[in-house]
Amino acid sequence: MTTSPTNALGTRIRALRQQAKLTLAELSKLSGVALATLSRIETGRMTGTLESHVAVAKALGVPLPDIYREVAAETPLVVVHRKAQGAGDRFAYGKGATFEMLTSKVLAKRMMPLVLILAPGRSTQSEESPPGVEKFLYVLEGMIEAHIGGELHRLGAGEGVYFAAALAHHWRNPGRTAARGLCVTSPPAL
Repeated sequence: MTTSPTNALGTRIRALRQQAKLTLAELSKLSGVALATLSRIETGRMTGTLESHVAVAKALGVPLPDIYREVAAETPLVVVHRKAQGAGDRFAYGKGATFEMLTSKVLAKRMMPLVLILAPGRSTQSEESPPGVEKFLYVLEGMIEAHIGGELHRLGAGEGVYFAAALAHHWRNPGRTAARGLCVTSPPAL
């Protein structure tokens, strides 16, 4: 029997919580993630958001990739994603900001391709990746402001930016229509 990624994630978080000798209520208080949400994640009824995963990892004192360890497994050398398969996993990243995964089992890979979707006037939260992580953003449609290391770079469709992701960075859509960009992180860092 194959375990779904949602169940594997929940099982892993439960194991890490128990290893830390924390109750669900204690983890909820430490992480700021609602008790009901944590319960649903642990029982495989939901995956949660990237923000909730970050908060749980911090509360447990583990690097974020550790909570995905059971989800990442050996993958074939070639994986084709067809349009007919529909969208990949989506993660809300703030109000009006969404990342769509373009591949599965991302932590078993050397890069993480995502589509960033920003509603008009919306932005992602500021983030910094560990040293050695690089990112590339290529704007597919609309306009995206790339705020990187205190500098602002305005990018239109067909333009991109490559940078060391250890610099504080976030994306913003200054336009009146949705903006989409291809974002690639290497190695994967969630």
